[in-house]
Amino acid sequence: MTSATLPITTTPYWWEAAPPEHGLPADALGDCDVAIVGSGYTGLNAAITLAEAGGTRIAVIDRQRLGEGASSRNGGQLGAESKVDTAHLEKRYGRDVAREVEADFRAAMPFFLERFATLTGECHLQMTGSVVGAHCTADYRQMAAAVEGLPAAERGRYRLVPPDQLHREIRTDIYRGALVRDEGGLIHPALYHRALRERARGLGIALHSGVEVTGVAREGQGFRLHLGGGRAIRARQVIMGPNGYAGPVMPWLRRRLVPVASYMIATAPLPAARMRELIPGNRAVADTKKVLYYYRLSPDGQRMLFGGRASFTAIDEQRSAVGLRGFMRSVFPELGDVAITHSWLGNVAFCLDFLPHYGVHDGIHYAGGCNGSGIVMSTYLGHKVAERVLDGGQPARGLGRIPYPAVPGYTGNPWFLGIVGNLYRAGDMLARWRDRA
Repeated sequence: MTSATLPITTTPYWWEAAPPEHGLPADALGDCDVAIVGSGYTGLNAAITLAEAGGTRIAVIDRQRLGEGASSRNGGQLGAESKVDTAHLEKRYGRDVAREVEADFRAAMPFFLERFATLTGECHLQMTGSVVGAHCTADYRQMAAAVEGLPAAERGRYRLVPPDQLHREIRTDIYRGALVRDEGGLIHPALYHRALRERARGLGIALHSGVEVTGVAREGQGFRLHLGGGRAIRARQVIMGPNGYAGPVMPWLRRRLVPVASYMIATAPLPAARMRELIPGNRAVADTKKVLYYYRLSPDGQRMLFGGRASFTAIDEQRSAVGLRGFMRSVFPELGDVAITHSWLGNVAFCLDFLPHYGVHDGIHYAGGCNGSGIVMSTYLGHKVAERVLDGGQPARGLGRIPYPAVPGYTGNPWFLGIVGNLYRAGDMLARWRDRA
C-alpha cells in the first residue's frame, strides 16, 4: 500500500486530540431555571455568561455527545466579517440600525478573545490574521474599493496583495490577488470546545448528552420541555442554539436556518518547512467564490486541512474526499499525490439575509445562523442571548432587533440546495470566463 492509498478515517482530524464525550445522562436531568438546547459554542457560551452573572440551575441539553456537532467539525478559522456591506445594511434597516449591526460584528472578535482568556488548556490559538483570495479580477477590484471606502482609522487593518505578489501569502497562481486581514487567525476547534466544557462544569453548569427534546410548550410562567422516552421537565427560561442541526422542536426557527454540509480533508503529515512554503504567514485562507474553498495548516504545521462545498447534495466522506482532493490540487498542484488521512463533514447554518440572529419568539430565546463564521460569532451570540435573558426584556439592539426572515417554501428539508449549488458554480465559471474575454 502506498502513501497515496492509506485508509481514510471518516471522523474529524480534530477528534484525535479532543474527541466528543458523554455528559450527564437523561435521568439526571430535572427541573431548572434555564434550559439550553444545543451544546455547541452558542449553548456553552450562553450558559457560561449566565453562570458568571450568578445564575444557578442551568442545564445544557444535547441529543448527541458533547462536542459531536459542527463545533468540532469546522475549519478552525477565526473571523467575524459581515457578509452584507454597509450600503446594503443601510438600505435594509436604515442608518442607525445598520450602525448597530456593524457594531455587533466589530465587538465579536474582542469578546471571543475576552472569553478565551478565561479558559484553561492548550487550544493552539494563533492570531496570525487571514487572507482572502480573489477568484476573478472583478472581485479584486471590489476588494480594493471596499478598503478605500473604509474610514482612515480602519484601513490599516487590511492590505491588498496584487497578483504578482500573491506568493508572499499563498503559493498558488489560482487567484487574481488577495486581501490580508490583520484580525483573525486559527484555533483547534475541538480543544476550544473542550475548554468551554471545562469552564462550564467549573461554574456548576450541568451538561447533558443523549437527551432529545421533542417539544417545548408554555406552562404558567415558564415552559415544559418534553423529552424522548416520555419524560418532561420544567424550565423558567429556554434558549435554543441548534444552528445547523435544528430539528422539528421549534418549527419557526427551523424555517430560518438552512443547514449546508461543509466537507473537509486532512493530508498525511509532511515536513513543516515544506508546508510553510505554501502558506508563509500561517494564516487562515478562504476565497471569494460562491462555492468557496477554505484551508489552513494544522496546528503542528505538518498537514494541509482543506475544506469546501464538495457537494450540495448528500454524499459520504469517501466521495467528498475525491472532490476535495481535486479542489486542493487546483490550488496546490504539488499536493496532488499526497495521501488523505481524514475526511469529514459538518453542517453550516445559513440565513436568507446572510446575517446571524438572536432574539425571542413566543418567549423562547434563540441564537444562530452564523453563515460560515461560527467559532467567533457563535461565541458572541451565545453571550448576547444570555444577556437578553438577564436584562429582563430591555429593547434589543443590532443583530437582536433586525427582522429574521423565513426561507419561502422551506420547512426543514433543503430541497433547493442542489439547484442553488449549480447556479453558484455556473456563476464562478462565468466570472473566470470574463477574466479571459
